[in-house]
Amino acid sequence: MRILSVDQSTTQTGYAVFDGGDLRSYGVLKSTGKDSTARMADMCHKIQLLIKKHKPSMMVIEKVSLHSSVTVLVSLANLQGAIFQMCYEKDLGYVLYAPSTWRRIIGIIGGRLKRDQYKKKAIAFVENSYGITVNDDCAEAICMGLAYLIDTGVVAPMEESNE
Repeated sequence: MRILSVDQSTTQTGYAVFDGGDLRSYGVLKSTGKDSTARMADMCHKIQLLIKKHKPSMMVIEKVSLHSSVTVLVSLANLQGAIFQMCYEKDLGYVLYAPSTWRRIIGIIGGRLKRDQYKKKAIAFVENSYGITVNDDCAEAICMGLAYLIDTGVVAPMEESNE
């Protein structure tokens, strides 16, 4: 089973590709469009290219939620809808994970931390688990993909981490 997990944004989307339980590819897609419509179109194109290149059988997508403004929420929801359409067109399954869900599954705990503190924990988790240094968008995509693999029994659960 090959999965593509994405921590989507109209400006910077982290992604990870897993083949079975093995992390095969990861990175960040960047868009520099001048307005949100141009950035979304550019990001959709880049995600489509990832799907074409890696041919996943499943996508893992982060649920959108209100963090900074309603305008950002609407942009993220529009991008998520476009990703759903891509999945439909490619007969590609998808699953959504809320950040609290994928963190719990992989064992990132921390009580009531701020968003930036959780991002640092994801970066540390990836560094400790895979020996690679990535930014928060890529780290969260890797963590989400791993959570799906644990959730579906492809890989064994990990012990809780206080990183």
